[in-house]
Amino acid sequence: MFNNVDEFEKCYKNIICKKGLLEIRGFEVSDDLKKVNYIDLKNYNTQPFYSIEAGNDERKIIIIFVSDITSFKQKKKLTEYNKYIENIENKEHTDLVIIYTKTTNPSNINSIYMLSKGFMNDYNFNNYNIIYYKLLQINITSHILVPKHEIMSKEEIEEEIMSKEKIQNGTAKYILKDITDLSYISYQDPQINYIGGKINDVIRITRRSDTAESIIIYKLVTDVITIK
Repeated sequence: MFNNVDEFEKCYKNIICKKGLLEIRGFEVSDDLKKVNYIDLKNYNTQPFYSIEAGNDERKIIIIFVSDITSFKQKKKLTEYNKYIENIENKEHTDLVIIYTKTTNPSNINSIYMLSKGFMNDYNFNNYNIIYYKLLQINITSHILVPKHEIMSKEEIEEEIMSKEKIQNGTAKYILKDITDLSYISYQDPQINYIGGKINDVIRITRRSDTAESIIIYKLVTDVITIK
């Protein structure tokens, strides 16, 4: 599946480490997960792929490692891979992340993203992401050149960008009438995949500035693959 153990370890480390994919999505990393290595997954998984699972009081996350993402099909074309997903309980409270390792022909990228949307519609998972493993070779959320991305709560949206009256430095601040007036960010953006953003989530992006403490912008997660 992985070309070598080092590739797996880099990928896995950025899933379980502090501020890694699990923690940043609100899941506690158990001691058992911290001890998992490539040999464990290879020897003890009974599925045709490797998987790990974590959970909290509200929901759980299942992360699947697979070589060829096209092994998964639309629901009407069930495969051994799909049957596993069919049997997952409480899908509405489950985040599903599929990490694939086989390089995909650029012409198939759109089909992969449509598969992602199809899974959401067919299976009704709380959240669903497809991630190419090389995007997990580094922790992009902690990179000095990458601005901080945060999923906003309904209360934060109302307070920060939908309030009827807001005064800043004696000047009325621009207020949106609807979140659809925000600029967009794709649901397949690497940062959105990492933090677990969903379509119609509002993302607060905090950028460092040479002339001010920070610059905050807001974006709406959309199902458009490429934002022009």
